[in-house]
Amino acid sequence: MNDKYCSAKLILQSNFEIVYNQLREAIQEYLESGHTKGEFQYIEAYLAATIHSIMDYAERYMKNDAIVNACRYVNNTLKHNPQLITHKKITGGFEFAISFPICIEEIKVVWNFDKDLSVRRPEQQQAFEMLFADKPILETLEPIAKKILQGIETK
Repeated sequence: MNDKYCSAKLILQSNFEIVYNQLREAIQEYLESGHTKGEFQYIEAYLAATIHSIMDYAERYMKNDAIVNACRYVNNTLKHNPQLITHKKITGGFEFAISFPICIEEIKVVWNFDKDLSVRRPEQQQAFEMLFADKPILETLEPIAKKILQGIETK
């Protein structure tokens, strides 16, 4: 393997690691206190940056499997329709019309799914629905994050 190849791969891994860690911090901050203020902008920004960095790495070093397809769906959706950053939602929290015993669900940041959205590549949407829809964002990105951070090539 030549130095130029290793250097490019390391740069892509490093870029991913930086934005992924920022996404994790933004979600953690939101869960700890940001939800009380409804502050979601950092999650949106770091989610878009993380997905872009996944695609940069996947284009060169990963085969087009289901998880890459799911990430492609997110990447394409975010690029072509900015209002679809709503591919996340908050579950849990506190509702009024209280009855006892009180059950307060854990607040989670999860992917939202709009099956009415028309797409050019249904296989990407199907992968997203199967692997990401209504699941916690970080949990769904963890398998691809491990592959990227370990430098695993699947091509």
